[in-house]
Amino acid sequence: MNDGPLDMRYNRIEDTPNAADFVNTLSEVKLTRIFDDYGEEKYAKEAAKAIVRYRNRGENPFKTTSQLRDCLESVLRHWKTTKKVHPATQCFQALRIAVNHELDHIESGLSNAVDSLLRGGRLAVI
Repeated sequence: MNDGPLDMRYNRIEDTPNAADFVNTLSEVKLTRIFDDYGEEKYAKEAAKAIVRYRNRGENPFKTTSQLRDCLESVLRHWKTTKKVHPATQCFQALRIAVNHELDHIESGLSNAVDSLLRGGRLAVI
């Protein structure tokens, strides 16, 4: 995994919270919900606890993907020894979805698409 800024925003021009803002400020409960709802991470609570524990130790705030990866790896690798995917993948996916409000965009996009259909029209979504 390459190291880079912990941003994950699709539109970096807008002044909206990025992934670093989320992991540096959200509560354990909110992080757990994000990891569970958007990443379907089985160990969402453990991942959120690890992030909050890291913050409470007075470590530098999360700024890079490698910092977050290492933090998550320290707790998730024990449970994910049989998977071929990196243990932090689902948490990163969940953060990206939350940061970009992806499900809200899908919902509004589908609603607009349905409104644009002609009578008897069909909409296919993959």
